[in-house]
Amino acid sequence: MPHQPQQVRLPRRRLALWLLLAVTLIGLLLRVYRINDQSVRTDEVFSITVSRLPWGEMADRLIEDFNHPPLHYYVMHGWFAAVGFGVFQSRMLSAVFGTLAIVMIFVLARYLFDTRTALLSAVLLAVSQLSVMYSQEARMYAQALLLAVCTVFSFVVAIRERRASAWWAFIVLGVLMTYTHYYSLLVVLSLLLYAATRHRRYPLPLSWWIGGGILAAVLYLPWLTTGVVQQAINSHQVTPAELPPWYLTRWSTPIAVVAAFNNSLMAGVLNSPPLWAVAAGALLFSLPAAWAARVLVNTPAGADDVTRRENIVLLLVLGILPVVITLIAGAFGVQFDVRYIAFCVVPYYVLVARGIATMRPATLQFGAVVLILLFSASALRANYYMPYKENYRDAFAYVANHRQPGDCWLFLPLEDEPARWGWRVYHDEPELRFTPLAEAVAEPGRCPRLWVIEYRRRGWLSPRIVQGLRALETGHTRIDQQEYFWMHVGLFVPKGPAPHK
Repeated sequence: MPHQPQQVRLPRRRLALWLLLAVTLIGLLLRVYRINDQSVRTDEVFSITVSRLPWGEMADRLIEDFNHPPLHYYVMHGWFAAVGFGVFQSRMLSAVFGTLAIVMIFVLARYLFDTRTALLSAVLLAVSQLSVMYSQEARMYAQALLLAVCTVFSFVVAIRERRASAWWAFIVLGVLMTYTHYYSLLVVLSLLLYAATRHRRYPLPLSWWIGGGILAAVLYLPWLTTGVVQQAINSHQVTPAELPPWYLTRWSTPIAVVAAFNNSLMAGVLNSPPLWAVAAGALLFSLPAAWAARVLVNTPAGADDVTRRENIVLLLVLGILPVVITLIAGAFGVQFDVRYIAFCVVPYYVLVARGIATMRPATLQFGAVVLILLFSASALRANYYMPYKENYRDAFAYVANHRQPGDCWLFLPLEDEPARWGWRVYHDEPELRFTPLAEAVAEPGRCPRLWVIEYRRRGWLSPRIVQGLRALETGHTRIDQQEYFWMHVGLFVPKGPAPHK
């Protein structure tokens, strides 16, 4: 008799639910652990401060900013009303979204494949270096991730079961996702492309397409008619030459993206991964994903094989197309960062989980999971113990403890409100008198003492910082300097006789 592959017994339903609960709790603990250890970064300052504004002011500020749609800020505004204001509270909102995504990836993977694949998918997302990172940040990425997996699930149910309620849920969730982050539109486009190319296998009523388009337009039109489009058109666009190096794409960027998905950022979440970690991550994550995709080259033996094959195609479209589009845009000078497409970990991890679940014998599955957990635990140390956010907290604390009446301050290279709002996040007391750089240079004696806070990410000195400091030092002398992670604090006094008080 031919050799029969060893059958792997699926966990019973109740056991699976208990295992899912355990994985979800572990994921929550990983997202809460040291959640407030690092200072807020500039983007978090913007989110926290804008979300604290009254509704009308918040809308006006978001339209002026135009870079981000408003949903996350509205949600955080309501969250603050319910639980109180603070950095910890704002980050806990993301931790909640990131934890719920673990449950939803289980639901999606179980619908597409089986319980074993679903549990493995939940484990992978629970220990994901990227997911943990953005679940500890007061930004919209964890919310976008949760909405992405919910959107995909609703879409799959709609086209597989021709269920109208699921289709309208897909439309609404897709709009909410795009109200959260503009790049989330790539998820919707990928799903629609899949549906269009599979219309013979999964025919949808024309009324669904037309009605869905109308509903989406009606739901998103209020935001587009606020003036945000005109604001974006009229704004100054940053050229590639002005972008910091970490926002530029290179030949190695695709490798870096996959390495980030593979928990390979052992040297820190914003640093290049070591080569051994890239290789290990590819072996532990990418190889099982490729193993899952092998069904595409096999001849289907029946209806179940065809369905599983379609599921793999769907996951590949969702995992690859958004990455390719953003990389192409980056090649033409559009600012790129892996966090913009962090939602792609969902289809990727389901692929990886499917590959592991189909490995034989069962001991090979167990060994792969153990190695992934050990590898991921090592990677998560970088999240918790290696700083990767500019240290507003300690920089402003030093100024607060050493300031004197009459002191002024400015922030380089940015002089706009978000850069200055960091003070209010940590200090309710009145802030120092802000003096624009041009005024400080033109009138050196205007302030008896001038605090200058410089943002120097990865040692990179913006040309605006260099020019500003040169102009400032023509009429001032630096008498104190403190260095924090990516932040420099300098105290300047006018040259010559001290001004009369």
